Amino acid sequence: SGVLIHVAPDDLNSALDELARVSRKYVLLIEYFARELEPIPYRGQEDMLWKADYGRLFISRHPNWAPVDAGFFWEPTTGFDDSNWWLFMNRGSDE
Repeated sequence: SGVLIHVAPDDLNSALDELARVSRKYVLLIEYFARELEPIPYRGQEDMLWKADYGRLFISRHPNWAPVDAGFFWEPTTGFDDSNWWLFMNRGSDE
């Protein structure tokens, strides 16, 4: 969680591919959300954090992974920064 937001856009596809490669059955993403890639200043620095629809990006590159569920962590009730989460299951995995 909170890893993909720090991956530069040029490296994002490689990071998504690696998640799919090393995960046997499930992938859980917990990241900041925006419909379009959106750079956000991070600790006074630029090009260190991006919001995006990481669930859509993952499934568009890896259609063999099925969405299981998705949701939102609201900071006042969860303690997490306001974040979206997506759970995917590998359709080709053994049970």
